[in-house]
Amino acid sequence: GTMNGSYFNSVCRIANLLSNIRERCNLEHVDMKHLDLGDESGIAKDLPLHLNCYGSQFLSPHGTYVVLKRVSFERPSIDNGNNETDVEEPKPLETVYTSLLNDAESLLPGFCPRSQVQKSSTKDRKKRAKEAQERAVMAPMPSTLGSKSTSSTRLKGGKNSSGINAE
Repeated sequence: GTMNGSYFNSVCRIANLLSNIRERCNLEHVDMKHLDLGDESGIAKDLPLHLNCYGSQFLSPHGTYVVLKRVSFERPSIDNGNNETDVEEPKPLETVYTSLLNDAESLLPGFCPRSQVQKSSTKDRKKRAKEAQERAVMAPMPSTLGSKSTSSTRLKGGKNSSGINAE
């Protein structure tokens, strides 16, 4: 999309936040598990891995984010010629991020969509996901009845756009 902006409430479940971003930015054609947010340098927040956590656990108040499309695929395994075992090793997943904001690199100098942790093992990712889930369970539930939210996320690009700002 373009370099307009939209505000989003980040004090909600990430599943709800990504669903709202999809709807308001006309990204219904992108599956929610493939949507993510990246900071102004392009570092992805890996939000689809934490759909039941609160967005405020991963997004900074008043921060600006760009909507990213994330695609994971299996890296081809390297045959080292060692055929001693018939047990096949699981193929490592590689995730590629693409900005959904038009001309993000020229609008945001230094912007380069990428993972925060470049080569973490599956065990490390599972451990981080479990820790995030535990934090979500321990986090107090915000009361939204009769009160104004103190945290929102601003999407750079507005309608038909794909950038975000958290407040």
